[in-house]
Amino acid sequence: MNKKLVATLAVALLAAGSASPARATLTDRGCGMIYDDDLGPNGTTWLADATYAATELSDARVAEIIGGFPTPFPDGHVLVPEDFAKNSSGQYTGKMTWWGAVAWADQLTYSDLSGWRLPTVPLPAGGPCVGNNCTDSEMGHLYYTELGGAANSFSILFSSDPDVALFQFSSQIGTYWSGTDATADPLIGGPLFFTFINFSVPSAGLQGASGKSGAAGAWAVRDGDVVSDIDCDGVADGDDNCPNDLNSDQADTDGDGDGNACDDDDDNDGVLDNVPDNCPLTYNPDQTDDNGNGVGDACEDADDDGVLDDVDQCPDTPVDELAGDDGCAISQLCPCAQPEGDLWKNHGAYVRCVAHASGDFVAAGWITEAEKDAIVSEAGESVCGQKN
Repeated sequence: MNKKLVATLAVALLAAGSASPARATLTDRGCGMIYDDDLGPNGTTWLADATYAATELSDARVAEIIGGFPTPFPDGHVLVPEDFAKNSSGQYTGKMTWWGAVAWADQLTYSDLSGWRLPTVPLPAGGPCVGNNCTDSEMGHLYYTELGGAANSFSILFSSDPDVALFQFSSQIGTYWSGTDATADPLIGGPLFFTFINFSVPSAGLQGASGKSGAAGAWAVRDGDVVSDIDCDGVADGDDNCPNDLNSDQADTDGDGDGNACDDDDDNDGVLDNVPDNCPLTYNPDQTDDNGNGVGDACEDADDDGVLDDVDQCPDTPVDELAGDDGCAISQLCPCAQPEGDLWKNHGAYVRCVAHASGDFVAAGWITEAEKDAIVSEAGESVCGQKN
């Protein structure tokens, strides 16, 4: 940061109300997002991980950001890879120039949501608040009003407010860029930042400014609320049959409204899954298991072809062959040597059988036309049905 500028700002602090407004509510919406109901007309959503950029960035991602963000900036700067800091091991640190931070947030898609940005600072006619107790900015509001941070502290983590636990911070990134550029203000001269952690100097709670080429973190926020999805499975809590368990497929075998992921008895046969039920997804209250292999007869599939034994017309399908709904592979429907030693009338009869069976597989969507052609061609080159 520009130490001379920060020192100047610290001396020339503008008045900032220190009285805390009525406490708002921070709500965990799940999937790493926290909703603050009194920032902006419709509230504001924060990423719970303040250092998400450190794990999200990669060379490919940086190239994507540079290619997707409309540059140059109004000041003429064109994004370059050097706008995103790396350590000596070549890993991204999560710190970046102001230009990099603005572009990173703008190009971010998180939990299938776009529209992210950096937190903002108001720019009234008299100039923005700098120094401590700047509660009118989004980060200042979060630090002081929501998280109970203290001015001239070493870290927001020293706050006793339980809501601090909603967020993930790191001592490696303690200061974050705002998206507000006050370069035109002669007393400010650059974009504004906010410090949450500084174990070297007790400056947590400080809002200041620095040159755009400085290195600071980027913390993404989004206008408005998001649909709550506590388990982050892509299904809103109100529609999720297991709101606290990841189950994007919403499987509910017994149709009781509780998804399999959180249902103690998925098939509703009165035998709890963890007893264990030898057919957890198939109704079998008697738990019959004739061969004693631990798999109930009701769900046994000895040849693992996807067709249960009690309806499988070909219970010994080879492991490398695709079976139809009846459990039979094409090689079983049209065996080269017919049962009981009977021979095909001729080679053509065998090939016609294979063509017909593979045609049925195509119609059912199990194989493609190209795969069918290969199967029929192989049958044609075989000796099956040929007379000696």
